[in-house]
Amino acid sequence: MKYFTEIVGLRIYLALWVAVGHGLQLAGFLAPTNLLMDILLSGSDAVAVFMIVSGFVITNLLLSKQESYARYITRRFFRLYPAYVVCCIIGYFLADDWVRIVDEAPWRAMEGWANYAAGVHELRDEVTLRLAPHIALHATMLHGLVPVEVLNRAAMTFVPAAWSISLEWQFYLVAPLVLIAVRRPAALAAAALISLLVHYAYYHGWFGSYNIGSMLAGATPWFAIGIASRLSYDRLAALTVSPAAAAAVATFALLTLTNRWMPTLVWCVFYSYCLWGRHGGVDGRLFRLAFTSRPTMLLGEASYSLYLIHRPMQVLLGALALGTIATDRTSMLAIQFAAIAVALPLSVAMYFFIERPGVRLGAAVARRLPGAGAPARPSPAPSSV
Repeated sequence: MKYFTEIVGLRIYLALWVAVGHGLQLAGFLAPTNLLMDILLSGSDAVAVFMIVSGFVITNLLLSKQESYARYITRRFFRLYPAYVVCCIIGYFLADDWVRIVDEAPWRAMEGWANYAAGVHELRDEVTLRLAPHIALHATMLHGLVPVEVLNRAAMTFVPAAWSISLEWQFYLVAPLVLIAVRRPAALAAAALISLLVHYAYYHGWFGSYNIGSMLAGATPWFAIGIASRLSYDRLAALTVSPAAAAAVATFALLTLTNRWMPTLVWCVFYSYCLWGRHGGVDGRLFRLAFTSRPTMLLGEASYSLYLIHRPMQVLLGALALGTIATDRTSMLAIQFAAIAVALPLSVAMYFFIERPGVRLGAAVARRLPGAGAPARPSPAPSSV
């Protein structure tokens, strides 16, 4: 199967982006005062790039490995589930600690803190008062589909990051159907029309209200960008193009389709250098160094665990510090960065001892299911990554 090395490296930068933003929030830095703070606090932009990456990677998997739907979805399930369950359990036991931080923080009079604290209290109340339905929904990884009117905060009760895990799972469930549609013009047109209608219905509240964009209907444009990027990759890689110029043109074109400039910019630059970095000289070599060095690759493999475990570690260390030392926003921010430093090796351990065994178990279960297909035909264009 064609392996896109740089994407592994990209994932750790995205996970760190989210972790830093969450650390700033817990330290009371909720309102951006400059462009850098605005970017760091916009963790939703990093998640949007994660969605694009998922669309790209799953399309690559489906193009390269022909197997039955049962085998495919079994392997995907075991890829997500073990680390997700472990972090949900940890998050459950830290709910009261998070509430204590928001209630006792010396900066609780800061602008925006009341709303932040109210959200944390809602999460703890849901865990306390409606534990059974939240457990049942999280067990299926479909909790992101449930609107507020049915169950409040369903998408993020135990670990807030779990809302996007549900989103990924929803995409995994339908991705093979999307790829089948892409190969048939009539089916593709029908799929595009249905996606647009569902997307329209979501944004007009026909499915209900959501605390966060955890329903696939609201995120289809990002996954679609990833799918289109992989389907066009081999043909584009055969061209000789300046990556910087291509990134500028692609960013301008995509900005006509979305008002989210940051994830669009990040993906266009990254994708252009994946395709044509070999034509970029020094900038191309720097790109490879940034995304394919051994430390980056190791942390990139563990980025899924980091994405899940960083917030529990931030809450745990923040609660311990609040009860033992005098804290202000600056010292709490230092503690939050220390929590990320602790979470990094912990995520590597989780990758080797939780994620990889889960992947092996999924592969073993999938082999027992019927439906191995013929080997996928190799792509006519060599991979540049």
